[in-house]
Amino acid sequence: MSDSKENGTPSGANSTPATDNPEHNFDWLKNEHSLRDEGAYYGLVEGDTREKENAIRQYFDVSIQSLRTGIEIDHSAFRLLDEELARLGARIAGRQVEKESWQNPGDYARHFFFRYVLGFAIYSLMLLFNFGLIYETLGQSSRFPLWISLGVYLFGMLSLIRRMAIVYSDEREVVPENMSPEQRWKIYAEEIGIPLIAALFVVLYGKPPGPAEAALLFLLIFALFIYAGKGFWQSWLHLQQEYGILKNNRITRRNRAAKVAELEKDIQQLKLLMDQKRQEALTLQTNIRSQSVEMARSEAQKAAAIHYFKSEFDLARSTKRMGIFG
Repeated sequence: MSDSKENGTPSGANSTPATDNPEHNFDWLKNEHSLRDEGAYYGLVEGDTREKENAIRQYFDVSIQSLRTGIEIDHSAFRLLDEELARLGARIAGRQVEKESWQNPGDYARHFFFRYVLGFAIYSLMLLFNFGLIYETLGQSSRFPLWISLGVYLFGMLSLIRRMAIVYSDEREVVPENMSPEQRWKIYAEEIGIPLIAALFVVLYGKPPGPAEAALLFLLIFALFIYAGKGFWQSWLHLQQEYGILKNNRITRRNRAAKVAELEKDIQQLKLLMDQKRQEALTLQTNIRSQSVEMARSEAQKAAAIHYFKSEFDLARSTKRMGIFG
């Protein structure tokens, strides 16, 4: 037993305030046995319990206040995390909408590339067929059928030099605006006259077996010169245009795929960051709950300590007044 208790003076009764020397003044609060002893001794001398009650409150309020501050800090951090999670969710939703817009295939330009590929191939075969027909017809009447057939064929194809054809285009597109009506015959001579002369030469020089065969051969070669040659050229021009559209579509599709991949990567990164923030928020919630439980436990311990002290104090004082301790 301490000297103060042997002299009948409760510990801390005439000492400095509890906060001046906590390690000394709060020793009696370390366990329930010493707390009850302190209450009993204080009751025997009938001291003022307010000082001890304040000491008990100060002792527990230190940890309670620390826990309360921690809870407030965690609540503030949790609110900030909640706001950041909302912003991340909005960013993910925005990226998702943008990704869906980039995935929409509705704005690709329509093209007919493969149709013109087929047309170009057909016109090419018709040109080869026309040369073969000329060579077959003239081969029986000439010593040099290949050269003569090639010459006639090239002569009949002279109209290919002009990109536009009357049979495939409007006359205003073929005839220059500054050309007088008297000069327009040159265009018609090139477009129609040259193929006509070449077809007549093949028929007359090749000498088909009969007039019906001659007429049919003339019409066929003339039509091939008129339509196949210009059709070949027009198909080539359209094929270039359609290939440009197809190429642009492919570039657009490739750019869209790259943009979608970039947005998807961004979305995944944002989702990963969002998961990390959610884990941080969950940790904060766990800390807040544990600190709240600990603070409630400290409040209960404080109330119990005051109750134990006062009950022992009242019991000792009552016993003393009844004369049990003289």
